[in-house]
Amino acid sequence: MTRRKRSILRSLLLPSILCMLGILDASDADAQVRRGRAQDTSSRWAPVTIGVRFGYDQVANGELLGGQLSIPLTRSGVVELVTFADVIFPVGTQEHQYSAEVVWIPGGARAGGIFVGGGLGWRDTVLASTNRNDPSATYFGYSVVVGVKSKLGPIDFEVDIRWIYLNDTRYRPNPVSLGLNYPLWTVGPAGGR
Repeated sequence: MTRRKRSILRSLLLPSILCMLGILDASDADAQVRRGRAQDTSSRWAPVTIGVRFGYDQVANGELLGGQLSIPLTRSGVVELVTFADVIFPVGTQEHQYSAEVVWIPGGARAGGIFVGGGLGWRDTVLASTNRNDPSATYFGYSVVVGVKSKLGPIDFEVDIRWIYLNDTRYRPNPVSLGLNYPLWTVGPAGGR
C-alpha cells in the first residue's frame, strides 16, 4: 500500500470513528425514569450496525468477502452512512474495495424494506491495469446501490446490488452481496420516529 493510500485511509478513518463515538455517546444520554414507569425507547436513535458481507462480483468473476458499518444519520434511520471494505477473489488474483455510501431507507432502519443510495470508493485491481511493470492499480470512483433490508431475529439481513463506476478505466465492477449485520443496541418499534 502506497503512502498516499495510507494517508487517504487515515483521513477517512478518524472522522468515521469520531462520528460513531458521538452517536454511541448520544444514545446513552436518556433522561432519568421513575421506578415502575416504562422507558420510551422508540424515541432513541436507530442503532449503529456492524456486520459481514459475502457475495459475487459478476464482472470480476470472483467471490466477495467483507465487513460493513452502518451509521444512522437521522433518528429513525431513514438515511444511513454505510462504510465497507471488501476483498474480491477473481481467479488467480485478489482485489480490495473500500467505500462510503449514503443510503435512503423509506421505511427507516427499524422497519427495513427497499433502499437506494450511492457514494464514493476506491478499488485496488489488476484487472484494469495497463502497466505490465506494476499490474496493481488503485482507481477512485462512485457507486450506485439498490437493495432490501429485513430483520432475521436480532440480526439485520440485507441483499444488495452495486454498480461501480471507476474513473480512468472501462472496468465496471458489479457485485451482488448478502449482508448480516448486528445492531449495537436495541430500540423500540418502528412507529417512533
